[in-house]
Amino acid sequence: MKKVYLLFLLASSLVFSQNTGSEQNTWFKINPKGEFITQISAIGEYAVHNVVVHISNNYWSTAEVEYISEFNYNHKRIKLEWGRIGSGASTYLAVRIVPITANYATRFIFKDVIDPSFDYALEVVDASLVTPITPKKVLFVDEWKGMVGIGTTTPDSKLSVKGKIHAEEVKVDLSVPAPDYVFKEDYNLRTLEETMDYIKENGHLPNIPSAKKMEKNGVELGTMNMKLLEKIEELTLYMIDLKKENERQIKELKEEVKVLKGPKT
Repeated sequence: MKKVYLLFLLASSLVFSQNTGSEQNTWFKINPKGEFITQISAIGEYAVHNVVVHISNNYWSTAEVEYISEFNYNHKRIKLEWGRIGSGASTYLAVRIVPITANYATRFIFKDVIDPSFDYALEVVDASLVTPITPKKVLFVDEWKGMVGIGTTTPDSKLSVKGKIHAEEVKVDLSVPAPDYVFKEDYNLRTLEETMDYIKENGHLPNIPSAKKMEKNGVELGTMNMKLLEKIEELTLYMIDLKKENERQIKELKEEVKVLKGPKT
């Protein structure tokens, strides 16, 4: 929570100025100590807003931060870049202000009404010691369309994930009928010869999308599982027919052997 208040303070305390202030490429180390309570006063198109920040660090102090009304001064002309300094328990968050428009400089203005030596919120550090943090949009929520993206900012369904998913169980509601229709008497089961001819001509099983289509469009798990079950059930029928054919042939062979041996004398 301390970091959240501090981030709010930094975001609220930027001022456009052509005057002296912190250099635009200077890195500041952020001391996470203390609790930050913000109070915003003044309104209006040209008003200077005051943010009163109470910092608790074994004693109470008060600091005032001024910034110009966002309505008439485009704050999108600047941005904050974040980094890390140190390691382990001594790791600090670092920030610097970078103007997007070259004509605008930026600075932090602090006015401590109790202790003029207030200076422990920001500390200038050696830029070579800072490791910039590259923002990664891990979770993206499109509230208007009701879509969520994990690892992607362009979800195309209710939940889009770019990466692997690890789960103990996944339940899929069927949007297609289960293939028990294969076992009905009116089901048109291809012969093995017809299936073989189809494979030679198309390079894949009947009623199964080609590899190119799957690579392009992906695989619908529910639909594909039902298609695979359909093929398993068809294969079961083929095996049953082959078993019947084998039994018939064995019976005929036994009859022929019996004839060849002739009657017992």
